[in-house]
Amino acid sequence: MISYVMLVFVLLFILLFFYFVPLVLWIQAVVSLGVGRITIIDLIRMRLRKIAPRLVVDGVINSHKSGLNTISTDMLETHYLAGGTVPNVVSALIAAAKANIPLPFETATAIDLAGRDVKAAVETGLPVWIGTSCTLLANGSVSAWNSLMEEPENRLSRDHV
Repeated sequence: MISYVMLVFVLLFILLFFYFVPLVLWIQAVVSLGVGRITIIDLIRMRLRKIAPRLVVDGVINSHKSGLNTISTDMLETHYLAGGTVPNVVSALIAAAKANIPLPFETATAIDLAGRDVKAAVETGLPVWIGTSCTLLANGSVSAWNSLMEEPENRLSRDHV
């Protein structure tokens, strides 16, 4: 009887250990990035802070494989905790780098946290309005965006105000 109880406790311990220590994810990070970029302690911290480690690890791997070596796990963790969508920001940064569009990480996260789709903005090359300021994400012009917004079907009528 005692051996069954002990077996159950050992199994529970092993399950909890592998939940908080995502060993497979750490092995994937080590194989993709090398030792030291993402440590096992980083992954445990993410679990304890209720951050999805899969999103952060995939984001760091994708950004480093595309040549964006300045993006760290801390940057993506902060953006995740702020309520941002990490995959969209990473995809937008990769697309901007491939299209030679200067898009800093801070600008991409600001656009994402403002509720705009930063990935679509980079792909279409349209300027993105955040509050009263405009960020131009490609060779498009702000006047083209303004004329698009002044078309009758896009304008707000007095009924909406």
